Amino acid sequence: MLHQHRLRARLRGAILILAAASLPLGGCATSGYQIAGDDPCGAYRAELKSVEDSYVEGAVMGAVGGALIGGLAGGLIGGNTKGALIGAGAGAVAGGLGGYFLAKQNATSDRATLVSSVYGDIAAENAKLDRVTAAFRQIRQCRLRSAEEVKQAFAARKIERPAAEARLATIRQLYSEDIRVAEALGGKMNERGQEFEFASSELLKQDPAAQREVQQLRAAAAKPRAGRAPAARATAAPAKGGAPLPQQRPEPPQAPANTTAGVATLTESNQVKRQAFSTDVQQAKAEAVTAFELEGSISRVPGGADPLG
Repeated sequence: MLHQHRLRARLRGAILILAAASLPLGGCATSGYQIAGDDPCGAYRAELKSVEDSYVEGAVMGAVGGALIGGLAGGLIGGNTKGALIGAGAGAVAGGLGGYFLAKQNATSDRATLVSSVYGDIAAENAKLDRVTAAFRQIRQCRLRSAEEVKQAFAARKIERPAAEARLATIRQLYSEDIRVAEALGGKMNERGQEFEFASSELLKQDPAAQREVQQLRAAAAKPRAGRAPAARATAAPAKGGAPLPQQRPEPPQAPANTTAGVATLTESNQVKRQAFSTDVQQAKAEAVTAFELEGSISRVPGGADPLG
């Protein structure tokens, strides 16, 4: 009994250490990204920060959860403290790729509940992706519009060059921070997306009927409809002083909710959304090459030099 008590105490200590070790990573991600009261784009920046904070919290809890599961398994298998600590370390690693699915399996008692839980998580993630994409697009248009207003005021001789350049430098600095946070969020989205892809793949392996259903949906989506011309590639209208927004690739057809096939098709939608967000960020970086120069115009050629370093 005394041995078991010591085992649990040391395991708790290991988990706390792992949790503490993960916290600085989260803290660094949010430091310096503040919302000023006089920032005209502050509401959109606050939305980005809110999503960023939720990802940081999720990453910390994932590491702790992985350590807990691994520690318990190690203690049971090894029957000693050493086994528990080794298991805790392995569990923290399992908090990476595959750790999500492992945790879900351990938390559910049957396959139907597991599938429904994974489906709900991906649906929530997709909603978050839509939210952060909308916020970043609004920030992008807001920053570019603000820069254009400064240039117009300078051209109309309403402000002198030093004042105009100072304002543009401030807007550019804020936009640089926005883009850096957006890129970091893109990385977190990709990490979670890989976890969902792993979970979807594992669920599909065990469900041949779902595999056939997904294949049929893909085939139907790829087949052109008779008598209908291909849809034109529309481009969203830009705000004044902004640049056209890229069109998002059509999302794949969806299978019924809370099914294995539904998990697979929802995961594919997640991939599309992540790619669309990445495209937005890269185009924003290209635009920023000249957008904040007093006599510059907005660059619309992706892949230019990175003004953010």
